[in-house]
Amino acid sequence: MPAPSGHPGAASEPLPRVALILWCAIPALALAGVYELAAWREAGTLGFPLDDAWIHAQFARNIATGHGFSYTGDRWVAGSTSPAWTLLLASGYFVARSVLIAAKALGIVLQILAGVFGARLVEMLTGRRDLAIAGALLIVACPAMVWGAVSGMEVGLASVLVLAGFRCHLDPRRGTARELSAVALFAAATLARPETLVIVAMCVLHLLARTRPVSRMSLRAAQAALILLVVLGPFVVLDYATTGRPLPTTFYAKSGPGLMRAIAERNGPLAERLFLKTGPEAVKQFGATLIDQFGAAAIVMPLGALAAFAPSLRRRGAPLVLAAVLVSAYAMGLIAPMRLKPENFRYTAQLLVLSAVLAAAGLSIWPLKAGAARLAVVAILIALVGRETARGAGVYATSVRNIEQLQVTLGRWMRQWLPLDARVAVNDIGAAAYFSRREIVDLEGLVSPEALAYPRPERGIGFATATRPDYIAIFPFWYPDLSRRTDLLQEVHRISISGNLVSAGDTIVVYRTPWTREPVLAYPFPEPRRRWPD
Repeated sequence: MPAPSGHPGAASEPLPRVALILWCAIPALALAGVYELAAWREAGTLGFPLDDAWIHAQFARNIATGHGFSYTGDRWVAGSTSPAWTLLLASGYFVARSVLIAAKALGIVLQILAGVFGARLVEMLTGRRDLAIAGALLIVACPAMVWGAVSGMEVGLASVLVLAGFRCHLDPRRGTARELSAVALFAAATLARPETLVIVAMCVLHLLARTRPVSRMSLRAAQAALILLVVLGPFVVLDYATTGRPLPTTFYAKSGPGLMRAIAERNGPLAERLFLKTGPEAVKQFGATLIDQFGAAAIVMPLGALAAFAPSLRRRGAPLVLAAVLVSAYAMGLIAPMRLKPENFRYTAQLLVLSAVLAAAGLSIWPLKAGAARLAVVAILIALVGRETARGAGVYATSVRNIEQLQVTLGRWMRQWLPLDARVAVNDIGAAAYFSRREIVDLEGLVSPEALAYPRPERGIGFATATRPDYIAIFPFWYPDLSRRTDLLQEVHRISISGNLVSAGDTIVVYRTPWTREPVLAYPFPEPRRRWPD
């Protein structure tokens, strides 16, 4: 690849593929090993740090075993925010027959690929091998990407698809195949993280704006629309068929008081507050996420943003990458204002890797010789890996322990002690469904969309009365209307943990309901008040 003039250390040829893969694979495997070793020491097992990962696992197992997008039973539900990851995980489960092996193997491969595509994007923007390697290492060593590789979540898939999409979209060797491939990759990324829909819209508009001659614009628009229809259409149909709405139930259950609600309620003051206050606050929160993720290395992020407008990078499309980051963060504040916080980095991993690309590419405009650039990269990586990765490993390990001791323990207890045909209403549906193999009624509405019709304060008792489950397993403080009804519910089991970091509550209580069918169990249940040590 020809180097931009005046760039010392520029590469005349791209990085060899094998060398680049090794640059990404060695630190990726090492860091994943650090996280898993920490989890093994803390929890005594390898697990997942979020109950949401077990939701993906439950869907994936059902798909792999021929039950389609069902959760419990054969009823299809649009309860996966990331159907692309669910399908990929299902294919891994079909081969490995272990969701842990499949999820972690796929996660590490995606982490490596994210580093590879990030390096190629930096190389395309700058023509420099050293900065391409810097970008790859920043991505691979980012705590969010290491966490994503071993978490069972969609972080790596969304990041790879976004990076690959920009690699195609900004390729100077323009052609119909590359341009439309970029649209397809961005559309697929939307099925990994729905927030990527903002990037889809921006890049399609950019594609149309640069189409020459102008008379071909309508043809290009039709081609892009067809690709979006083919990629996204089946899942929109699934959403409408199962819920009567165009998006998965997870969006309506978790998005909070955002723009969709303002439009539906014709709430002008809410819309004004979202655009003028919440959107800018979301961009600020993303800045806090960069600091939280990269630590001292975050100092190069604003430099990269400024460098995007330097002539050499501007010609190659760096401002579009910067705009995608900022507009996506702002849009998240409008649509789901409660999500964009440093602790919710899994929603913005695709923006974190784009920020790493900009930071590495931005070093190209500073007067650094090749040796000085390498020294700067080493300093950045020391600051990043030395502090943030070590802290991230401890958080990951504690999170795995929390989920194993609470949600996984609940699921295993349900499988051992509840009847095979028991219907159980729960508020954390992942591990409870995966390990119990019992029919689940979701009080939060992720896989039981009927729950969303009940207002939050009355949802517990109202939805439970309507669905009449045999048992209820909840965090009591989430549903005080239910937990206080001792005239209706009989506590039969309680699981508590200490040192809680990631679970929404310290205690899950299982209740027997008035609708429990023929009792087949002896009371009291074993270990009714088990408490795990620190």
